[in-house]
Amino acid sequence: MNYSIPANSQLLFRACDEGDYESARRILEPGASETGTQCRSECNVDISRALSLVPVDCTDEEGNTALQFAAASGHENLVRFLLRKGASVDSRNHYGWTPLMQAARFGHLNVAQILLENGAEVNGKNRMGASVLTMAARGGHVSMAKLLMESGAFVDDYDHLDVPAGNSNHNNNGGGGGGGGAEFLDVTALMTAAQHGHEPVVRLLLEWGADVNLAPKTTGWSPLMLAALGGKAGVAQQLVERGADPDHVNALGKTAFEVALQLKQKDVKNYLDSITTVRPQPDDEKRRPDVFSALKLGNTQLVKDILDEDPAR
Repeated sequence: MNYSIPANSQLLFRACDEGDYESARRILEPGASETGTQCRSECNVDISRALSLVPVDCTDEEGNTALQFAAASGHENLVRFLLRKGASVDSRNHYGWTPLMQAARFGHLNVAQILLENGAEVNGKNRMGASVLTMAARGGHVSMAKLLMESGAFVDDYDHLDVPAGNSNHNNNGGGGGGGGAEFLDVTALMTAAQHGHEPVVRLLLEWGADVNLAPKTTGWSPLMLAALGGKAGVAQQLVERGADPDHVNALGKTAFEVALQLKQKDVKNYLDSITTVRPQPDDEKRRPDVFSALKLGNTQLVKDILDEDPAR
């Protein structure tokens, strides 16, 4: 236990994490354990004990509230109880996570519904730039994604991620944007679902009007390329059937086919081979942006890649 956090606060967080409703109630409604006004009078109960032992929005060392813990763990009765006690529905921890983000990340649909009914911000983003919808898409939570879009989530909104490659996720601190060994500065929910191979989520997002060819100018990576990166042939086929351009090239001049070829993603490569007319060029013939062009794009990763390959450029 962290002894810089009051003991009752720690007990409240544990109760909300583990779904212990009665323990949480004893902390936030200590007088509720006394039964009847006669007992209160005979026992000479101090009126101050009817007050909460700790504020409902007290936080741990990472800024998480009891509602954050209850939402992340999917405890509906505790979420309702904490909201009745006045918990902030959009409280943010030090990483910018809200209770709705926690519920979306772990796929707790009923908890998300409760939070949205109580005014939770559906288009909020955490400090790393990850949106609620992208968190749901990354986890493959199709019903959650549908609920969020029905509640007003932006389908094609870019997440401008500010997270180093290979960043690990912890319970309340994760980014929810890239994954699969690469983090892209700008992603959409469709790009995320495509990379992680969540076909039902991809299908849903396309049905809701997600742009199948939307790609950030800084990298040029399309959903189809991310499907190739992840080796998801079924997703790649679904994207192409909905209009994805197999001849689209990214900032490095590569098509999705070439991405699959270089990464030895055999199934995706075989599928894209016959429908891609832009064929890979030998390295000495390939038009690659120079450092100045990459800087103009604002793509620091591309600058690094160019300099790593040829410092003279």
